[in-house]
Amino acid sequence: MNIGNGPFSGGGIRQNPEADPRDGIFHAMFVKKPTAGQVIKAVPHVFDGKLTQLPFIHTYTAKEILLDSPETDPVSGQHENHFTFEADGIIVDACGPLKVTCEHHALQIVC
Repeated sequence: MNIGNGPFSGGGIRQNPEADPRDGIFHAMFVKKPTAGQVIKAVPHVFDGKLTQLPFIHTYTAKEILLDSPETDPVSGQHENHFTFEADGIIVDACGPLKVTCEHHALQIVC
């Protein structure tokens, strides 16, 4: 799964090719437990922007995202709210639930 506000992630991978970092909208793509064949079929499209056109890739858009951990402590049975995620190449340790939003037009992109 990848959630981003821009089309690229690490090294030019186009996981969310329709995402525009200026519009304040998150784009998400995911595939649940891909088969080896699906992974092989997807590899050529990782860099050409056509990854989300594959029938086993599902996409969503949202203005905000709620991040939480579904984990339960095996000893206490209590819900664990600590989790780790990656944001723009940076590993973040967080306690959830955590609401993530984008500021519309907060960044000026200069090409």
